[in-house]
Amino acid sequence: EGLPEDVIHITDSAPLAEVMEKLYSEYGITSLLVEGGAEVLGSFIRDGLYARIRVEKSARDIHGKVKAPLLPSGLTVETSVTTDGNTVTTYRKA
Repeated sequence: EGLPEDVIHITDSAPLAEVMEKLYSEYGITSLLVEGGAEVLGSFIRDGLYARIRVEKSARDIHGKVKAPLLPSGLTVETSVTTDGNTVTTYRKA
């Protein structure tokens, strides 16, 4: 497919839990950074497939707003830093 050797491209539409199990069992991957839109991130949150959630809030108004997925209850704030009006908060499962 022309992808770099270290890129794993998963094309099936298996449930996320199965995909994560495949990444672990076949590739030994134990940690994954997920960046995506509301639908992608919401899927990982709904399926409980996260250890930490990092939320970045901008001081600027973004037109054409797409709502971020709702954060699950029971999270603990790990860190929160504000720089130039932007706040980055990292949450972890309690």
